[in-house]
Amino acid sequence: MRTYRIERAWALLCLFGCYYGIFASAPFVTLFFLVFLFHAGHEAGHEHLFASSIANRVFGVLCFSCQMHNYFLLRGAHAEHHTCGREDRAHCLIDHRSKVKSLTAYVEYYALLCGWNYVGFIVAGCLLPFRSFVFRHYPFLRYSFRSALLCELVVLLHIVIVFWSFGLMALLVYSLFALYWGVSQNVAHYALPIGGPHGKYASRTFRVQPALSAAFFGSTFFHLEHHVVPELPSDRLQSAAVSDRVREVIGAQPFVVIGFGGYLKCLVQQFRGPFPAQMPWREFA
Repeated sequence: MRTYRIERAWALLCLFGCYYGIFASAPFVTLFFLVFLFHAGHEAGHEHLFASSIANRVFGVLCFSCQMHNYFLLRGAHAEHHTCGREDRAHCLIDHRSKVKSLTAYVEYYALLCGWNYVGFIVAGCLLPFRSFVFRHYPFLRYSFRSALLCELVVLLHIVIVFWSFGLMALLVYSLFALYWGVSQNVAHYALPIGGPHGKYASRTFRVQPALSAAFFGSTFFHLEHHVVPELPSDRLQSAAVSDRVREVIGAQPFVVIGFGGYLKCLVQQFRGPFPAQMPWREFA
């Protein structure tokens, strides 16, 4: 677990760096650390970052508040993503979300790709404490009214401090972060098979340098492994046992992209549009 202890220290450094950027009125320092906090928050949401559930929750609340998001909302939505995967349902998808090629489908897709979901989660967080009225059809959200309310008050405090420190520059910083958030949310799933027995697992996995993988908190790159065994922390996704488990579950060769350059290429490829040709699974002989 030595590698993962380094990732924990890096997560705390990113959180400290983000706060330093905010209070020192250094917007692009804040943006730099926000990029990594996006991935650190994912690990905390799975309760993989720290040994204690309370520590994961405290870090998650602070981490997502820096991103202007409510921890409980993002954690619940991501839990539903693991259940939903790439099923043939519009809310499970970004590409192929619509069955018809229309102007509306293209506008919706590029809005989501550029971070419209990011803005939506900010607004939805304000409504989260009123679950019985607004979110009653979302069973994956589990929290108390008090927890959601306190978390949202922390988010609102962060928003006030950010705008007090940066002024209108905050709009530029968080617009750029929303763009990163948008292109990162679906990069591992874009143009992969929809539905079928392995729809919930359809994701790419990337092979990058170990130090780079640790900097982006592992499961960012070992994403197929993460979907097959989401209960494992990212430092254990690289084992041979997990690779065997992946092949056993999907019964096919995993989608593997080599190098960080390949990862960036996949990011950019999403701008091809909402109706890409789907890459089929390569079945074992």
